Parts: sequence; C-alpha cells; structure tokens
Amino acid sequence: MIGLFSRLRVIIVLVVICALGITAVAFMIFTQREVTRSMLVQGDAEARNIMHVIMLNLADNASGLEFFQKYARRRYEQHLRDLVSVIVSEVDFFHGLCRKGVLTEEQARRAALDAVQNTRYGNNDYFFIYDRNNVAISHADPRIRGRDMSHATDIKGRPVAKTMWNMTREHRDGFLTLWWTRLGQKKPVPKLLYFYHYPKWDWLIGTGLYIDDIDRDVAQKMAEIMGVLKRTFNQVHVSETGYFSLFDGSGKILIHPGLENADGSVLKNPVTGRNHLQDLIAASGNPAVPFKYFWDKPDDPGDYRYLKFSHVERFTPFNWYVSSSVYQDEMEKPAGIIVKHQAIFVGIVVLFSMIVVYLLLSRVTAPLARLTWHAAALQKSDFTLSKDGERELLQIRFPKEISHLARTFWNMAQRLGEYLKNLQETTAAREKIESELRIARDIQMSMLPNRKAVLAGRTEIDIYAVLEPAREVGGDLYDFFFIDEDHFCFIVGDVSDKGVPAALFMARSKALLRSAAQDRNIAPGRILQAANMELTDGNEMLMFITVFLGILNIRTGEVVFSNAAHVPPVLFMETGLCRTVELPVGKPLGITKKAGFKTQRLHLQPGEGLLVFTDGVTEAENREKGFFGEERLLALLGNLDHPTGANRCVDAVLHDVKSFSKGAPQSDDITVLCVRYAGAAGA
Repeated sequence: MIGLFSRLRVIIVLVVICALGITAVAFMIFTQREVTRSMLVQGDAEARNIMHVIMLNLADNASGLEFFQKYARRRYEQHLRDLVSVIVSEVDFFHGLCRKGVLTEEQARRAALDAVQNTRYGNNDYFFIYDRNNVAISHADPRIRGRDMSHATDIKGRPVAKTMWNMTREHRDGFLTLWWTRLGQKKPVPKLLYFYHYPKWDWLIGTGLYIDDIDRDVAQKMAEIMGVLKRTFNQVHVSETGYFSLFDGSGKILIHPGLENADGSVLKNPVTGRNHLQDLIAASGNPAVPFKYFWDKPDDPGDYRYLKFSHVERFTPFNWYVSSSVYQDEMEKPAGIIVKHQAIFVGIVVLFSMIVVYLLLSRVTAPLARLTWHAAALQKSDFTLSKDGERELLQIRFPKEISHLARTFWNMAQRLGEYLKNLQETTAAREKIESELRIARDIQMSMLPNRKAVLAGRTEIDIYAVLEPAREVGGDLYDFFFIDEDHFCFIVGDVSDKGVPAALFMARSKALLRSAAQDRNIAPGRILQAANMELTDGNEMLMFITVFLGILNIRTGEVVFSNAAHVPPVLFMETGLCRTVELPVGKPLGITKKAGFKTQRLHLQPGEGLLVFTDGVTEAENREKGFFGEERLLALLGNLDHPTGANRCVDAVLHDVKSFSKGAPQSDDITVLCVRYAGAAGA
C-alpha cells in the first residue's frame, strides 16, 4: 500500500510539472506576441502624440508670426505718423514766425522747405512736400525737386500725387502703398507712404517706408522661431534613437540630426531606389498610418535591413512636413525585456510549485491510505450508503474536516464572488455614467466662446458671460462672435429640459443659430426663423428653446434684436438707470414652423449696455421657496457703480443670486451675459 501511494505521489508530481510547463510555455508564447504588439502600438501612439504636440506648436508659432506681421505693419504706420507729426510741427514753427512778422511768408516757406528737404532718417529715408499743383516743392531727390508730379506714376501706372490729394478730400491724412525706387538705388521696391494735408499753406507733407524693412523684421522673427523649433526637435526622442525631422515642399531639410540644410530632393532609398522625400510627402496624405521602409543604423551603416516607422504630417501655412522616425526593433525591445523577466519569474514559480506539490502530496497520502482502508472495510460490511453518501465519498480528496472546511469556503467564495461581481458591475456602470457626464460637461463648456480670442484687439465693446448648469450638463447656452468687422452678434438661450437631452438640443441650436447668423445682411428675426425651421424637423420629443439674439453695430451703437419667448434683458445706462427692454412676443424655437419673429432696434450710447440672462436668475429659489425676482435684479443693477466692467456686473448678479439662495440647491441652469458698448474705435 505504501508503494502504491509513493508511485501515485510521483505520478501526480510529474503530471503537475507537465501541466505547469505546458501552461507556462503557452502563456509565454501568447504573452510575447501580445506584449510585442502592445509595444508597437504604444510606440506608434507615442510618436503620434508627440507629432500632435509638434503640430500644435507649429500652429502656435504660425499664429504668432501672423500677429507679428500685422503688429509690425501697425508699428511702422505709427512710426510714419510720428515722423510726419514732427515735420508738421517744424513747418508750423516757421508759419508762426510768419504770422508774428519775424519772417515774410516767402522766407518762412523757403526756410520750412529747406529744413524738410535736408531731414533724413532710417535707411536714407526722407520727407516730401507737394503743393496744390502737384509740384514737388521739397524732395530729397534733386531730379524730382521742383517738378510737376501730376503725371508721375508708380510701375503700376497709378498717379501718385493725384491719388494722395484725392484721398485727403475725406480725411486729412492717409496711407498709400506703391512701387518706388529707394533714394540712391535703381530697382523699384514696395513702399508705404503716409501723407498729411497742411491746410495753412495747402501743402501735402509726407514720407514713406520701404516694405522690405518690415520684411526684414519678419525674417528675423522667423529665424527666432526656427531656433526654438530646432531646440525642441533636439529634445524630443522616441525609443532609443528615434527622432523628428522637418523639411519643406521643395525638398530642403530644415531640421535633422545629421542632414540639416541638405537638399533632400536627391535623397534616394537604397533599397527601392525611389526618392525618399517624395515617399514621405505621399505618406502625409494619411498621417495616421505609418510609412514603413528599411534603413541602416548608426552603429551598422550600409546594412539596410532595419524596419523603420515614420508618421508624416504637412503643416500647410509654411508648406512644411514633419516626420517621425523610429526603428521597429527599438519599439519591440521593451517587450523582449518583459518576456525575459517573465521567463525567470515563471521558472521560479514552476520550481516553487513542484516543491509545494510534493510536500502537499506527502501530507495528503496518509489520509488517503486511511480512506482506502475504510473503503475496503465498507466492502466487507453490510453497510449501505445512499447515493448522496456515495457521491460524497468519491469526491473526498482530503480528510473529512478539511473536505468540510473546503466545501464551506467554496460555498462562501461562490456567494462572495457573485456579490462582488454584482457590486463591480454596479460600481463600474455608475462610474462610467459619472465619467461620461463629466466629459459631457467639459465638452459643453469647451463649446462656449473664448472671450479673449473673440475680443482680441477690439476696444469698442466689453462682454462677459457665465453659464452654471444645475446638473452636470444643462440646456442653457450663450454665444458671441463678430459677423464682420462692424457687426457683433450675441445670443442667450434656455432649453425646456435639463441634463443630457437638453445639452444635445442646446448644442444643435447653438450650431444652427451661429450658422444662420454668418450672413451680416440677415435680420435677427430671420435668423431665428431659419433656426426654428431646422429644429422643428424631427423633434419628436417636442423640446424647445427660448432665445434672445442681438446684433450690435460697433460703429453706431445700434442694436437690432429679436426674441423667441425669452426673458426680457435689462438695459442699463451710464447714468445708473436700468429698465427692462420690451421684447417682441415670439414663440420658442422647435415647436412650430409657422412661428414668426419680429426684429426691433435700440441705440446704445457709449458706456451703456445690456444684461441678458435666463430664468434661472429671476426664478432662483431660497430655502423658503421665495423667488429672486426681477425687481431685486433691477435694484441690484441700479446700485452698481456705472460705468463698470461687464465681468463685474455678471459677477455681482451671480453673487447676489447665490447669497439669496442661502445654500438651497440650484433648481435651474443659470446663464448671465453682459455686453457694454464703449464707442467706435478712435471716436
């Protein structure tokens, strides 16, 4: 009997070892394949993510360069104004001597002309003076001085003097761009003229700046951008030797670890013989898919057997191409290290399992021998077992106490496993919903306009808005944007429901209103009509939205507006008086296609503005179920210091609403938008 159990122990140990070995080998093979695939996917994703960051950096630099070009132009225009202003002051000085009798008018005129004629600045730049007969009575070029310039034209055939005089009919000064020859040179170049009508002697005083001066500043700025990009590219790596490069559409390599400033148009792929840069340019048509090719390595030159992955994206504003470059074996290398460590770990586990199994079997064989004796004794007895008893005996692998304990724990584990499984499913579902709602809120907030971006460089208006949903997402909306240089559109709306359905309906409404408002010749009532027609189609849920839409002419202060059953806005004047604006009746959008919307007008003086809000403000409740109300809102606005910033006005309203609520839960979405008219620029 002891020999039987010894053989059984050996057989069981061998079976366990074989099972563990086969399982370990299968697991390692599967793991190596999956880990390798995951490493390739991760490496490719890392390259694409870095590429995305680089493209964002390029876009930011392109925007900065465009802004710098506009800023440089405005700076030089102001410089020309300042220079001419100095000359006008000097001419005015001699005119004053004439009026005082110190000089005759002829002497004063001659002294002023000589002073202007001899004045230089910058790169041999000068001033000129034309009289009403278009005679250049003062000019740095002796060939032009004293000539009748009536018929003098630039290379495009435009009469320069006549054009400037004609422009002074509407304004005393102005700018004119033409092609002209720099003093002391022969080749004409673009030149920006600034001229000023001096009415006391009926002179046209002016000067000019050659555009290549501005271009040099832009080129210098571009060189600074390239320096920053080179440092950025040198600091970014993928895997061990992976890198990013930059080349232009003509084939010049702008940034590369070893081929910078080289002519890439002659670079051939040694394996295929094709033009390598042309292959990369073709790959930019689908930047999400890597371009694969064989290349050599720095430590193995000339051996073109290493597979490389390259993602290529085109940066259209500069006609640049950004390319990633990483070797496949470097991306797979971490997978090999993981599998190696895994093999060591599995080996240790198999060895440890063998020892544990052997010890456990040694502990179990003694109870098995006793169980066999009892089985033999049962065969000799007249004892009859029930079927349940037989099944229980056949299933016993340990002594009765261990078997009972194992069964108890097995039942408990089964129940606990079911409970944990249900709990995990419930928790995961709740967390998924909460996560999706947070993402939806972030998406909804990101749809709101960027105040700084919209008002960049604009001083005619001041606008500020806040949206606070009652839930994670809400149905309120606000939007503001310039339809063109002179017309500024602002919108506030309130969807009939809350939560995700209202947020989706809000997003659709916002897109339709913005799209309809892009035509500056369309009236607000027609904008609402166009949006209503679209929202009514397919609206089986019968959702609707109230909207106030206004368009402000920033030159005149006139506001044309229309209303779709929205809460009336408040007009506040510079004197501190406030009143509710009477609105057209209108119906909410999305109910019926037959709804009509009227357009009304009002005129804002500089310092005056409108506060547009949703009923979440006036219908805010406190713990006593009292409403905030319109009267409290008007009293609050009337007590503010006027004029005050739009942000301070909105913040004051929100602060007062929250103070009134005294901790009561927010029952409705709250949106507040304040727009103030500061007056036309330069007025």
